[in-house]
Parts: sequence; structure tokens; C-alpha cells
Amino acid sequence: MDFIRKIREDNCLSCCEVARRMGIQNVQNYIVFERSKFKLNAKKLVKFWRLSGLSGDTFMKLMEKEVIRKGKSNRRK
Repeated sequence: MDFIRKIREDNCLSCCEVARRMGIQNVQNYIVFERSKFKLNAKKLVKFWRLSGLSGDTFMKLMEKEVIRKGKSNRRK
């Protein structure tokens, strides 16, 4: 996903630094994530955000909670 690489580069961060900050122990795992070909339909996500009437901050916090919750449930399996 090019936007992930661009954000990292715009912040002058190495793959190693981002992996460390994200808690990814193996930098190769981060690189696979950054180069992932899986698509996130940003257009639909933005449309839904606008539809929600939430502030961007609130919307992102809700997404973050969901990601954390799903991460915890996946670890239990």
C-alpha cells in the first residue's frame, strides 16, 4: 500500500523504526505489510465517515478500538 510507505517516508522513519513502534518484532513482517496488495477501499471508508457525521478524530478512535478488540479476540483462538 503506497500510502503507508509515503506516510513513513514523509515522517523520515525507517522500516525498522516503524516496526518497532508498531510492536512488530520482525522488520520483514512490517515490510510485507507495507508492500501488501490487499486493498482497503478508502473511497467507501471516507463515504461512510462522512455519512456518520462523526469528527475524524472520533471516527478514527472507533476504528482503533475495533482493531484492538479484534486483535485480542484473535489471540485467544
